[in-house]
Amino acid sequence: MAKFNLKSEYFTAPIKAVLPGIIISVIGATSAYYIFNNPEKTKAKSTYATWKVINQFEEMLNVSSELLPCRSATGNEIQMKKDFIHLYEMTRQNLVDLKSEEKLDKRLSAVLNLKIDTYDELKKQTEVFLDSAGLVQLMAKNKELDSSNQNGIISGMQTRYINNLNHVVYRDTSMINSILGQLNQSYSSYVDSFLVAAEKIQSFEEVKKLITGTWLSTNVTFEFKPGGSGNWVETNLKTGEENNLDLTWTIKDALVTISLENGKQREFLIQKVGAELMTFSFADKANNIITANACRIK
Repeated sequence: MAKFNLKSEYFTAPIKAVLPGIIISVIGATSAYYIFNNPEKTKAKSTYATWKVINQFEEMLNVSSELLPCRSATGNEIQMKKDFIHLYEMTRQNLVDLKSEEKLDKRLSAVLNLKIDTYDELKKQTEVFLDSAGLVQLMAKNKELDSSNQNGIISGMQTRYINNLNHVVYRDTSMINSILGQLNQSYSSYVDSFLVAAEKIQSFEEVKKLITGTWLSTNVTFEFKPGGSGNWVETNLKTGEENNLDLTWTIKDALVTISLENGKQREFLIQKVGAELMTFSFADKANNIITANACRIK
């Protein structure tokens, strides 16, 4: 059998020729893997997607809570209370479920914790206010409380309730904004901004346009026509009699002044007005500031 003298030089050239190609291929594969499986990019996209869902849930809550007073059965405060509590509970649970996302940045998890705690507190505050206001109404109905004092008592409750809600909603704002700023710095190469846009303030033109129409608020139905005229129908809650009056109205900034044909005037301050609901405040006979809602009829 012939013997072959295998010397290293027989393999040097092929190895020298092939090895660079192998190395380049390995490097290319690693680079491609990193491009399509970049852990930081994956976490950025997952975290940003979760942040968008948080915003969607909170927007749904805002829309639903605004529509709820007009879509609940008239006079059924118990059902309305249940519906409000349901909204807070569902929003809170939706946020809890978002925490299970594996690729979520822990900093956004901290934001979720803050918001979950906020909705717990909003639910408690709402339960206390609606229960207390309902008790006052029941006492007045049963003659256990002078009905003339009812508005003043509920007005005080309402003021405290609104102040408490504002405190709860805004107490973590600076911390949340700081965290969102950090997320922005970390992931701005991969996703859009985490920062929250400033809340839009309704313009005078928008308010003036939206308040035209017919509205129902407790015992009053009023119509604002575009030309500054309208109609006012007030129902006496004790006798059921209706007082139907023509009106003229003007608006300056957010203050609406209504002049009735019997010489009386009404003023109220628009807080927010939309397609279905108008929220406004006014002073009653005892100079209590009352916040009320009106639902659009047409």
